[in-house]
Amino acid sequence: MKRLVITLAVTLVAYASTFAQKSGTVVWEYPTVGYTSEKQFTINKVEFGKDRTSVYINNQYPSDYWFMFSPNTYIEVDGKQYTVTGSDSIELGKQSFTDSRTWKKDFVLHFPHLPKPNKIKSFNLMESTNKGDFKFYAIHPKEARLPEAEVPAEFLADYPEEDIMPKLEYSEEPVKIHLKALNWQKGMEAEAEVDYINVENAEWTTKRISFDDEGCAEFSAPIYYPMGIQIDMSFRGG
Repeated sequence: MKRLVITLAVTLVAYASTFAQKSGTVVWEYPTVGYTSEKQFTINKVEFGKDRTSVYINNQYPSDYWFMFSPNTYIEVDGKQYTVTGSDSIELGKQSFTDSRTWKKDFVLHFPHLPKPNKIKSFNLMESTNKGDFKFYAIHPKEARLPEAEVPAEFLADYPEEDIMPKLEYSEEPVKIHLKALNWQKGMEAEAEVDYINVENAEWTTKRISFDDEGCAEFSAPIYYPMGIQIDMSFRGG
């Protein structure tokens, strides 16, 4: 029997270029974060000012646990990095806590002025790409959308013009599953949970697989037929 190979692609983030502007300062109110594992943080506002760039953040987390932003934290725009210059309500490199009653903490991170802020479509806010460090990818205006990501040719099905689905064939050979996450960036941490009917025992089986630095993942599984598999994306909490 021929070995069946399945290829899938998953789109992660979306944005386009819209912005609000007042008094010479470009302001994004409640921008969208394309990807982050730090679900306790909310970015309430971004101000691209004439002298500096300010990111207003809220942390909602139990007050028994501290958090800290490194003095090496940076924002990344079009491949260029701008290191944090200061902060309000927290001290860089020092432990901070949320309020013991509300479990909330508002603070601001300041960065250098960015050239042509009205041309910026999105940016990243990072401590680093290392595992466990804070990462916020593709921060962009909430009403914006990204042009559709291009799917690599090897992940496109080569069906005939009649669009006839390939014949289903039973085989005891494992199926090889390839996954590709579109708009992936180094440092993102995500997993896929795969549920399938195992041909060896006719029971549902679950596997968890991680994506590499290129946003790719693959695994083999002995399944009955393609419709007997379900794949869900999940993100690791920080």
